Amino acid sequence: MEEHTLRVLEFEKVIAKLQSQAACALGREVAGLTYPATDLDAARRRQQETSEARSLLQFEGNIPLGGIEDVRRQVERASIEALLQPEELLAVQNTLRSTRRLGEFLVKQREKYPLIGDLGREIEFFPSIEGAISGAISANGEVLDSASQALAHARS
Repeated sequence: MEEHTLRVLEFEKVIAKLQSQAACALGREVAGLTYPATDLDAARRRQQETSEARSLLQFEGNIPLGGIEDVRRQVERASIEALLQPEELLAVQNTLRSTRRLGEFLVKQREKYPLIGDLGREIEFFPSIEGAISGAISANGEVLDSASQALAHARS
């Protein structure tokens, strides 16, 4: 799509409005990358997704979006086997739990809102990571004895 057309349509203002409605920093970032569909089928699908999302908000109540944080830095550091602090691990755990709840909620809505339900199916869950963190770090950020046998032995 031509820049002139986007300017005439005030597309930047639309994106700014969309970003202001995002529930988290990642949502704001993705909204900023949004670009109009040039394919008619893709445009229709996006329009249907938007209609479903609006109806979902209107008729089903609150979508569980809370607790999702940008944990890309922690994931990147973990991928190079860097040591993560307890509060960083809790942020990862909270984000995983929140995305799991969101995905489960959206999948449950699939009968009424099939496209939104399909989006929920695309959300990956990582229960082993969630469990490993909850077994090692308390909700207030303390390293638990169960974090390792060596730690439990040393503390006893």
